Amino acid sequence: MAINALKIRLGAPISQTMTFSGAQGGAQELGATTGGAELTYNPTILAVECDQALMAIASFKTKEEVTYTTAMEQYQISYVALVWSYNIQSVVTATGTPNTDTMYFGNYGNVPFALFDAVINKNDGTSNNLLLHLNKVYSAKSAKIGFYRDKVTTFDKLELAALADLTKPAGQQAGWIREEYGGEPVVEMDP
Repeated sequence: MAINALKIRLGAPISQTMTFSGAQGGAQELGATTGGAELTYNPTILAVECDQALMAIASFKTKEEVTYTTAMEQYQISYVALVWSYNIQSVVTATGTPNTDTMYFGNYGNVPFALFDAVINKNDGTSNNLLLHLNKVYSAKSAKIGFYRDKVTTFDKLELAALADLTKPAGQQAGWIREEYGGEPVVEMDP
């Protein structure tokens, strides 16, 4: 295989959006993040063995896990709801002196899920992007919020886990990743 330096990537996401449906309502851009992002694909493989061979004779995927992880720097109450798997409509805004955003939490069993889209540019002045779309994600892990005197407040790692979207055909139930090169960037939310 020939070496193609144009295929070497450097760049963090320039856009990360979760889109909630129904009563949860609308798109939520993740805002400022640091440390880039990580997409993890973790299959579980069953190697089939039989008495007639010393080596496995076949293999099958028995499980797939897809996660997306990033650290969020932009602190606002709607992000607390998102990171803690609460409906973003649980944030109540009151105008006055002062204005307030309040999120009530505790004893809420429903876990909202959303579409997730990210645009990761190549960071070389071209319109070469990777587009990532996950059909159905939710905030999957505990999330620590750090309040420090000498650092900005961060959500230490938002981890989104993908669920299978059974309305899609087998092989497409998690989502897709697409390389975009040449021309102007186009953000496609769902094919």
